[in-house]
Amino acid sequence: VKREIPYGKKKGQTYDFIVSGGTEQAGKLPLIVNIHGGAFTGGDKACNLKYGCWLAEQGFQTALLNYRLVPKVNLKEQIRDAAAGILAAWKRCPESPCLYLTGDSSGSYLVNLLCCIWENPEEKRRFGVKLPDVPVTAAGLTGPPGSINLFPAAMVPFCRENRRMLLDGCPELDGYLDLKKLWNSRVPPLFLISCEGDPCYRRCLAQEAWIKRQGGRVESAYCRKKADGKLFHCFNVIRPDLECSRRVNGAMVDFFRKCAS
Repeated sequence: VKREIPYGKKKGQTYDFIVSGGTEQAGKLPLIVNIHGGAFTGGDKACNLKYGCWLAEQGFQTALLNYRLVPKVNLKEQIRDAAAGILAAWKRCPESPCLYLTGDSSGSYLVNLLCCIWENPEEKRRFGVKLPDVPVTAAGLTGPPGSINLFPAAMVPFCRENRRMLLDGCPELDGYLDLKKLWNSRVPPLFLISCEGDPCYRRCLAQEAWIKRQGGRVESAYCRKKADGKLFHCFNVIRPDLECSRRVNGAMVDFFRKCAS
């Protein structure tokens, strides 16, 4: 594990890089870039270290991104940070055969948004981002809200304040808070993970059904209370050692490999 590699000059613009196995093979492995969650206002890549190490053990190079947090920055600046981190990690792996993205909670929202604008020059100019000149082979989303407007009712006051901070200085992005408005046929294949104890579970089901109606490629893995016990939001990232986590994460890895074949 190589820690705190800078991709920018500002505090928080760093990533960790993880690879397993011999150094000769390492640079030729597929790359996964992971964006952590934390409701846009918190969280840290360190929380996803065990998850990143598990991914590396499956035969991937893994980069865990940090990015600047709300309220010090807004949504546009967070997307710019994420894009810059992804580009830096990709440049580190010039022989990698393909690129995957993963994110949890608010991190999955950022991944989802990036996937929507990845091959849209106009939207990339709107955000002021530069991305790798290769397509995203597939993306894995854990506990994805799909829209800032679609969190559970109990979280409405929190979401209103989050919305205010995310759009501070960039009110023109109001329509980007609902990713359905950005969906297009060039969005890469998506794999969704959630559980019945996740407050975003029903939103995840709705997002999957909507993507299928649009003709998008999407698969999923869900854990049920009756079979897997009481779980929690982003359980598979926080506790990748759990049997149910290994099962859903393994299904995502299988999906990634299928998309690359």
